[in-house]
Amino acid sequence: MNNTIINILFATIIICGGILISISGGSYLFKNEINEIIKFFKTNSVMNYEKEKDNFIELIEMSDEVKNAMKQQLPIVALESTIISHGLPYPDNENVANEIENIIRENGAVPATIGIVEGKIHVGMSKDLISQFSQRKGIEKVSVRDISGVIAKKQWGATTVAATSRIASMVGIKVFVTGGLGGVHRNAEVTMDISADLIELGSNPICVVSAGPKIILDVNKTVEYLETQSVSVYGYRTTTLPQFYVPNSNIHIPSINETSTIAEIINWNRKLHINKGILVTVPIPKEDALELDQVNKWINAALKEAEIHHIEGKATTPFLLNYLNTHTNSQTVRANVALIKNNAKVGASIAYELSLLTNSPNEDTLNEEVTPSKIVVIGASVIDFISKAEVLPEVSVEGTVNQNRGGVGHNIAENLHRIGNDILFISTIGNDLLGKMLKQYFKDIKMKTNALVESEFATPVYSGVINTSGQLTAGVIDSRALKGMKVQNIQQFKNEISNAEYVIMDTNFGLDIIKEALKYAKGKIWIEPTGETSLKILNEEVMSRIDYFSPNNFEIGWLSKKLGYKGGVCDGDNIDECIKMAELFINRGIKTLIVKLSAAGCLLVEKRNGQLYSKEYPAFGVDLIVDVHGAGDAFSASTISALSRGEPIDRAIYYGLAGATFSLQTEKTVNEKITYELLTQLVKEKSHIEL
Repeated sequence: MNNTIINILFATIIICGGILISISGGSYLFKNEINEIIKFFKTNSVMNYEKEKDNFIELIEMSDEVKNAMKQQLPIVALESTIISHGLPYPDNENVANEIENIIRENGAVPATIGIVEGKIHVGMSKDLISQFSQRKGIEKVSVRDISGVIAKKQWGATTVAATSRIASMVGIKVFVTGGLGGVHRNAEVTMDISADLIELGSNPICVVSAGPKIILDVNKTVEYLETQSVSVYGYRTTTLPQFYVPNSNIHIPSINETSTIAEIINWNRKLHINKGILVTVPIPKEDALELDQVNKWINAALKEAEIHHIEGKATTPFLLNYLNTHTNSQTVRANVALIKNNAKVGASIAYELSLLTNSPNEDTLNEEVTPSKIVVIGASVIDFISKAEVLPEVSVEGTVNQNRGGVGHNIAENLHRIGNDILFISTIGNDLLGKMLKQYFKDIKMKTNALVESEFATPVYSGVINTSGQLTAGVIDSRALKGMKVQNIQQFKNEISNAEYVIMDTNFGLDIIKEALKYAKGKIWIEPTGETSLKILNEEVMSRIDYFSPNNFEIGWLSKKLGYKGGVCDGDNIDECIKMAELFINRGIKTLIVKLSAAGCLLVEKRNGQLYSKEYPAFGVDLIVDVHGAGDAFSASTISALSRGEPIDRAIYYGLAGATFSLQTEKTVNEKITYELLTQLVKEKSHIEL
């Protein structure tokens, strides 16, 4: 049955049912019968809608980046493709398209350039596809009326504002950035030439961010038409309507100063089912703006040329813009590029703010009782493949290969969980077999999984080779999935981060992730460096926030050289060098350093009463070292666990040494037997301190 007919019948049943229930005096049995009929029609209507929706999605080719953003509920910004095919010459069109996409990424959102390639709608384009689009001749300019024809003929099509708005709305994208809006053409009272852009804005719940209507149009009539279509028009930090190349006009509009407010408006439209568009107009930056009088002279000349050459319909705008380009020494092109880049920043910010309002909990959050965590760990999850053999150069040798769960963040998080701390682990995994196995394992040991972010890439894998003494000889890591962690993922857990007593971060994620977490953290900050990725913490803003920093002797040596240190090496035989290096970090704002010295134990360095204080801690003796992997992470986790229970740092470090000892006695990166009680017992045996 046709879905529209079902919906009409459904509405009729509801109305008639309500009347009959009223006549019957609200009879319980009669109400039940009517409700069953309503339920039947409602179910069939929904089923048909979902089927149509599924069929539509099959027609769409989404880029991996957009697909992942949809899955993770990340902010997405739609972009049209006519600026590539019809707006700029090659190679400017390709360069500008890539620059705009990068601006959107830099401002926290995912770009989705929309176009049609060989009859297939693309939402999101790779760099290669953008390059093809930039160079290809004869691409059709596609409005809504043209979409089906271009698909049927398997042609290439560049989407206008109208077509982009329609397609973006169909796939659920709420924000669309463009340069200038189409509108009511001059002399429209004679030609009836009104852009479909306006009609689509009145028909689709999308926020279009532009520099206002193109100044070649009748701007006053355009605003009137938008009002007739119930489209809200706002000025971003302006009280008058921008006119594309010109930042202002004599048309007054409501002004909004914050992108978060615009996001609120979009969200309220969604909640109230107001399926109308919103136009956000952003003035071109003053330094790039053109003079109104001069622009009007150019436009009048262009209009005369168009009339002479009988240019009309959808050919009018490209003709006028091309005329302006060639007769203004490219001033209008430069202005066009500047304004769309500016619009991209604003649009990305709106999409980002909107994502914070509309992101819903994932399935794990709904099915899992989540309690506030005293400790938040932000770091990498990796599957470790550890090969053990007597290694010989350029020769394959017999040995053993073990698979373990790893990653510094994971190792610390699981250790803390097993020791008995309440933790939230924020990390990335791939949407693959290894990712599913890792997630299921966390569930099996009762670790929270609601903060695991699925990346478009495979779950990170580390492949290490150790010799028969358990010492690492080589290692390789595939860490592409770590790019899946975005600042908005951190934003989702800002309350948990804010309420945590300790926020632990490894340095596998980007500096933007670390800074975002620091923005919300009110408790103690512990940074666990991870080799060369730790270079990013040499940032004044970051270092001033770190309470505990726990590098090994190689990491502190490498980082110290980056800070200009000219001394010797740091190891168990050169403690003075280690102290000098640590002082570099203390002087830059880090409060406490715990330098791991492998078999020599560790070194504590901090300021006490204004003086530099240091203390060496020898390692606990171990009869047999099975594997060194994870020992440093177990040390940090056990130290943190003791600190969280009120132990001072001098005593907490003994718990760290005990944790490392447990780790050294297993092939697994986390000793599954570790508990706080066993740590306490070992500390009593090995340290001789009173507990």
